[in-house]
Amino acid sequence: STYKAKYIALIEVVKEALYLYNSYNFNLTSLGFNPINKPKIFIDNLAAKKLAENPKFHKKSKHINIKYHFARESLLNKDIMLFHINIKSNIADILTKPLVKVIFNNLLNIINNNNNNNNNNNNNNNNTYNHIKEITY
Repeated sequence: STYKAKYIALIEVVKEALYLYNSYNFNLTSLGFNPINKPKIFIDNLAAKKLAENPKFHKKSKHINIKYHFARESLLNKDIMLFHINIKSNIADILTKPLVKVIFNNLLNIINNNNNNNNNNNNNNNNTYNHIKEITY
């Protein structure tokens, strides 16, 4: 099903994000710079997100190989931050899916607004993803 595929894809994203995070932090700290923030990962599938967040046994996920629970362990260890993104706000879809003109233009406007906010508020810590709810543990 879809959530299983998204969950397995999430594992690959977590592995890549942690590799880059650890590589950058090692290089930055060895040069005397402050480490960067934990990786933020956005997912549009609530079932896959809930599967990653809940360490308890799931009846529906009993056939998922244990090697795919790396994302769950990374969340519990607070190595990553996982966020749900509404499918209507998922700007990655502009690159990965065929979209009708209205949805394409809406996503393009989100990208343009985020870019304008970054240019206008370069010195502020303005979160351009303010439409995404942060999950804290």
